[in-house]
Parts: sequence; structure tokens; C-alpha cells
Amino acid sequence: MENAKPIYRRLLIKLSGEAMHVEGSSTIYDQTRLTATAEALRRIHASGTQLVVVVGAGNIWRGGRNSGFAMQNRSRGDGMGMLATVINALAVVDALEQAGVPAVAMSTVDVSPLAAHYSRDGAKAALEAGQVVVLGSGLGIPFVSTDTTAIVRGAELDCEVVLIAKNIDGIYDSDPRTNPNAKKLDTLTYEQIIDGKLKAIDLTAAQLGLEQKVKFIAFDLRDPANIDRVLAGEKIGTTVTPAN
Repeated sequence: MENAKPIYRRLLIKLSGEAMHVEGSSTIYDQTRLTATAEALRRIHASGTQLVVVVGAGNIWRGGRNSGFAMQNRSRGDGMGMLATVINALAVVDALEQAGVPAVAMSTVDVSPLAAHYSRDGAKAALEAGQVVVLGSGLGIPFVSTDTTAIVRGAELDCEVVLIAKNIDGIYDSDPRTNPNAKKLDTLTYEQIIDGKLKAIDLTAAQLGLEQKVKFIAFDLRDPANIDRVLAGEKIGTTVTPAN
């Protein structure tokens, strides 16, 4: 892949917090998984593609729903989640640097000097300079998910595709964890997600993706090599586009 002409000039990948640890583990990070993810990102960067990474925080915090700590105030809980994504952004930057990839952490919420303050122009300048841009703190507001952040930043930074890495191999017509007959969908439109209220991405993200005509692919990152397969054009995961 490193010697092939890149398919995309610029892409965004959203990493869930679960991409950084093993489900059921008592540790926040799994070094093997984090290193493998950084190596997969290194290969994208080495191909010549400019890369934006949005990180979630499910390995650390799930807002007011974190086990054993029921938050009374949803905004406060979401604020804690934003800070958790900054922690993950710093971890991803460190893993990338260990892999020999120049990277910068940016945050919408001001956490200087830990991370640079996010701006569209600043992020684009870093990308043009050859750095991977790793975004923490979401959009800096409560009540929206990092899926929404990925769609917004993907559109704002002129990314050709948004890759949303999940801990499942795509989008299903119902929850495969509760329905053994759930069917995986290879392609979808945003209209189908919205009309069917599918649990693919949150509906705010779907509506924004529809309006901004953002193509995204949902796939399983439990095998980091799936990033290579997606970029090679293999039909894995689920591709979501606006209706023709």
C-alpha cells in the first residue's frame, strides 16, 4: 500500500474508545491494539493521504452513563467525556510518534498547553505540512456524539470520505446483539438511516451528513488491517451516501 498511489487525498477516520482497549478489560488501553492502530494509520500517512483522526472516549467515560457514577447533570457528564477524548487524542499522538509519524493533537475546548486549539485553518495548515491531525473534545458542546463531530469535521476540512471505526463489522437492520436474524447492510443512504431510525450513527450526524453530502464507511477496527482493505476498495463494512 505504501508504494501505491493514494485513493484519497484527504480522509477522516473516527476511532471509538473501544479501538484502544479490549472489551471487558480493566485497563484503559491495550498496548497491542493501540500500536496496531497506529501502524495502520502510519500506512495511510505513508501512502500520501492527508489524515484527520477524531477520537471517542468509550474506554474511559460514557457521559452520565458511566458505570457506578450516575451524573445528575447531562452537560457536566458530556464535559467529562470531552476531556476524556483529549486524553485519548494525546495517547494516539504518542502512539503515532512512536511509529515515526508526525502528529498534532487539537482540541475545540481550550486545554493549552496540552493540545493546540482547533481551528479550520490551523488544522489544514498542519495537514499540508504533513502532520496527522488528531482531534479531541468533540465539537465542544454537550448532547452530540463524536459521530457528529466526525461528519462535521469531515465536511469542514474537505475530506473525501469519513471512516467510522466500530466494534462491529458494519450497520445492521436491527441490533445483532439481541436479534440473531439481524441482516448486515452493505450500502445505505442517509435517508434510510433517518427514516428507519437505524442505530448506525446518531440522527444529528445522519442529518448533517445528508445535508453536506458526506460519504462515510462504517467498519470493524478490531482488525486494524481493515483500514487497508477499505482503502484498497474492498467491500467491507457498510457504505453510506446521500440518495442519488
